[in-house]
Amino acid sequence: MKNLVRMTLACMAFLFAINLTLAAEKKDFEAVLTGLENAIPNYHSDKFYEKHEFKNKKTGAVKKFSDFNELERAVFIFFQGDKLSRDLEALYEKWQTELTIAEDKPEDEKDASKKDVEKYLEKLMDLRKKNAEKVESLMTDLFKKWPDKFTDKEKDFILKSIKDYHDKNNLIKRAK
Repeated sequence: MKNLVRMTLACMAFLFAINLTLAAEKKDFEAVLTGLENAIPNYHSDKFYEKHEFKNKKTGAVKKFSDFNELERAVFIFFQGDKLSRDLEALYEKWQTELTIAEDKPEDEKDASKKDVEKYLEKLMDLRKKNAEKVESLMTDLFKKWPDKFTDKEKDFILKSIKDYHDKNNLIKRAK
């Protein structure tokens, strides 16, 4: 389970949480936040993927993450960070829906109140912002380290797409 969570940047936990009808118990929110708080600061390191294996569907050949060259690893990590951004947005939307149905004072103290859900949404937004900063940093580093591997058109498209997404979601404050 640990390897699977690492491999998917804890996305399986996010997807599991997203696919729940709606998580109403505090422990469910807290478990997802704890997983995110552990994954977001670490997913950008090679060590995070050291036990992960990739299997070629056609040949059946298996490669470890460390078998890929530095550029391939950097591109993989960048795209994992971007995917995580989108998963976090979907989770945020689910929790906003939960906020609309949460009670001010639930009968069961295990259930999250409106105030609890608002607190969880704030924490999730903070994590989304941290991830957005990391994704933009990874993207910038990628283009600086391997300027000849991407055309100017590709760089411009990726930079614009990522920044537009982050700006649309108010994840990064930019100087005007």
